[in-house]
Amino acid sequence: MYISSCFLLSFTSIASAALTKDQICVSACSSILASIQWSGATATANSKSQNLCQNAPYNQSLYLCIQLHCSPHDSAAGLTSLNASCITSGTPMPPFYKTGLTDAQAGPIKRFDASSVKSLGKAVNTTELATDDYFNIYRRSVVSSHRLRTNVEKD
Repeated sequence: MYISSCFLLSFTSIASAALTKDQICVSACSSILASIQWSGATATANSKSQNLCQNAPYNQSLYLCIQLHCSPHDSAAGLTSLNASCITSGTPMPPFYKTGLTDAQAGPIKRFDASSVKSLGKAVNTTELATDDYFNIYRRSVVSSHRLRTNVEKD
């Protein structure tokens, strides 16, 4: 079963609707992975959100992104928010685990950017990582969105 990037993006938006500063990094990891269409769902549920929550390649990629880019505090806060969305849909995410990869070992994993993400195809079932530059663009986008929401809520 395929998980569309549109759904992943909406899942990320739901999870970040009440985004706090310490959830930004995990939200950036989740958002950037939304540009990929994932296969390999472990759940057999009818809902795409349940497939996302239990999608092994997505979660491996998410957890590796978090390990490489987020502090332990930010990891906990961000994953709590994402998992809350999964629990609401009836399928919690698997527990966070360190991938065990050092930065040097993660280096050979193929990285994608804006121009190469489309070439990944529609049935991605491997661990994927964004380039550092591409991740930073997403992180800045999440920060800007958070600031805009925060300012609008104050008005």
